[in-house]
Amino acid sequence: MDIRTDPRTREAWVAANSDGPLGVHPDAKHWRRLLAELDPDEVVLHLDILSEGSRDVSVAVTAGRFLSWTLMTDRFRRMPRKRVQVIEHQKTRDGVLRLSDGSTTRPMRLQGFPSQRAALLRALRLADGARPPAAVVPDLSTSPKTKLAYSLSPSPPPATGPHVASVLNTLGPKKAQLLLLATQLAPFPDHIGKDVLVVATANELWFDLIGPDVKLGTRYRLKRGNLVCELAGTDLTFYFTKPFRERVAQLRGTPAAMQKIVNHLALWAAYDAEREREQAAKDHAKRTATSTGAPAVPAVRRAGLFGRKRSNPIHSWQQAETAACAWLRDMGFRDATLTARGKDAGIDVTSRKVVAQVKWEATAVGRPKLQQLHGAAVQAKKKGAFFSRSGYTADARTWAEGAGVAAFTLLDDGSLTPVTTAARKMLR
Repeated sequence: MDIRTDPRTREAWVAANSDGPLGVHPDAKHWRRLLAELDPDEVVLHLDILSEGSRDVSVAVTAGRFLSWTLMTDRFRRMPRKRVQVIEHQKTRDGVLRLSDGSTTRPMRLQGFPSQRAALLRALRLADGARPPAAVVPDLSTSPKTKLAYSLSPSPPPATGPHVASVLNTLGPKKAQLLLLATQLAPFPDHIGKDVLVVATANELWFDLIGPDVKLGTRYRLKRGNLVCELAGTDLTFYFTKPFRERVAQLRGTPAAMQKIVNHLALWAAYDAEREREQAAKDHAKRTATSTGAPAVPAVRRAGLFGRKRSNPIHSWQQAETAACAWLRDMGFRDATLTARGKDAGIDVTSRKVVAQVKWEATAVGRPKLQQLHGAAVQAKKKGAFFSRSGYTADARTWAEGAGVAAFTLLDDGSLTPVTTAARKMLR
């Protein structure tokens, strides 16, 4: 993607650089982001770089839209071109140009040279220093954040009023998935029977009390997770199920409106269950490498350029056996695998040339366990390696040195320390 050669932006790029280069390479990330945003046949009429506070903003005007992308926050905004109005225009060198389409109470605040601001207004077909014919009134039925939810609501709230700005500001960049009017029975005991605006997003549900005798911003929020509801006629009761079952709110409304909320919470529950299944599958994939259920063995890696080698941190005896297998593979025994549980006969890791035993215990390993491993290694005609969490007794170290057993100490952070000469040679 190249903004200089793309037929949708070629002429706008030449015009934007006619008075001096924009100072941003044509193949920069934000220009590619703009091209990806455009429709296949959407021609750009105007391009420029302005600023919003201390953040650079690239702007583009097409036949039907005003587009802006804040570089630092990666925020893309879209406004219908015909609805854009000027809220403020300060005609100074570093003056401010405020634009809004009425979808939010926070207009876009752009700064730039007078020539930049004038060119942008011409592209928007607005007079230089124009003022809106009337104040921009936030409207739930037309705002991009609430338009769809409002049109699908079985019991829509008032589309305009003092509560609208509070709702839009609370939504922020999110969109409402549910928007309806009900009567609250709890949790506001002083306002039982008052109208309440119910708003739901992808992870939150909240109630805003509305009315002439209600303080603006009286709100109760319910976060997603462990939230259930029970519908009895026209009354809907909300409960948190953990750490114990607790009633948190109660609403009354039309059967269609209450059922809409029930369906929304059911979608939450279904999505959470699916996500838990996916996470369980990922966790299982981390633990198993093949269909046989053999535990996966992550590679031993060096911490930093000159740091010490480590396997994954160890918190259990299962992870200790996996770490020992990873270390043997790092030593050159690429075919090292964990033995099946219950059939190891004291051997936890085996390969064509080595057998190993792992003891993840709080006490030092004594001589008998080393002798048991040595006997198994001699019988299999392989080398013997022992991995211990808490080291070895003095008698065990002396015996292992004489018998040629490779004894290692495996630490909680996954690092390995050789104890005997055979272990040091194996680790090289």
